[in-house]
Amino acid sequence: PPRIPRATHLESYLNDPTLKPSTRNVGTDDSTHDTVFQTKDAHALILRVHFKHASPMMTLVGVTATHPWIDQRMRITGYTAIQSDRTWLASGITLGKAVNTVVKHFQLYPPANVHITDPGLQQIQQKMSSPVQQSYRVSHQPVHSQVVVPEVVESDLPPHFSEVLVFSENDVAAHEAILSTMHIPSSPPTSFPEIDNMEASEVNDLLRNEKSFKDYMHEMPFVKSMDAIKLTKNMETHNMAKTNLEKEEELNSLHEEVEELQNSLKEKVTICTELGEEQTALCKPADKKKTLKKLMIGKKDTYKESEEIAYNWIKDGTDVTEFIDAFMETRTVHHVRAAKVEIIQNS
Repeated sequence: PPRIPRATHLESYLNDPTLKPSTRNVGTDDSTHDTVFQTKDAHALILRVHFKHASPMMTLVGVTATHPWIDQRMRITGYTAIQSDRTWLASGITLGKAVNTVVKHFQLYPPANVHITDPGLQQIQQKMSSPVQQSYRVSHQPVHSQVVVPEVVESDLPPHFSEVLVFSENDVAAHEAILSTMHIPSSPPTSFPEIDNMEASEVNDLLRNEKSFKDYMHEMPFVKSMDAIKLTKNMETHNMAKTNLEKEEELNSLHEEVEELQNSLKEKVTICTELGEEQTALCKPADKKKTLKKLMIGKKDTYKESEEIAYNWIKDGTDVTEFIDAFMETRTVHHVRAAKVEIIQNS
């Protein structure tokens, strides 16, 4: 298919009637834009589209999630049309159609384990969730064939969006750095002029001699380029592994500290639970039968005690004042307990 100009791609995306209300430029030039949309399970997502000269790169920003179409860096890798420069050129579709396709797919098949990491997106989620969830529950309909853009996005979201999601120069530089490492410098060659110009005998010699064949192959420009990339990636992997090993001791220390804190928390939770049960037992209303039983026993005990005081006074003839005080104190307790018994029985 004929190559579509970059301006036409941007026009199809930025002036798309469905995408335009929720799309904003977030870079220092026209190469990076964000489109906010909502999935059928009411999650607000932001699709960042970077399109300069090669195939577009699309990324979900402000979240971590899992989905067959995204990798660990939240980059869209499952959509065939944007997997490489070759597939992009072969697709013959515009950027607007590609973004529409990706957005529709995520609306109908939302990512799982969505965790919002950007506070701005969290505010957008709060603004978008209430009206959309209500309408979704009322209609019980699937996502429409067009991209769903709630009215709140068109009327209220863009000013807020541009305030909370600022794409700085550092972000642009980081984005360009990612781009530079994600594309192979050149596509695999479709022809080898060096071999095409060789004599049949020379080709046969190379095919019969494995060592000569490999030596010749490794001198070819494309193979040299691939070997250089391989070496670079091996070094990067080695350095990352070395960095991870250097942090192993720190990780083990943090792991031990977390385990100690977990054990301490378990002990405190156990103590708290026991104290809570004890508090509940102390604060709950007394059992009526048990209370009556204790009062009846106490009433009988004080009656016997007062009778013994009177008997001892008659027998020994102790001081009258002491006798009266002791007798009245004991008898008062007896009558109080009797009154409480009567109140509880009549309650």
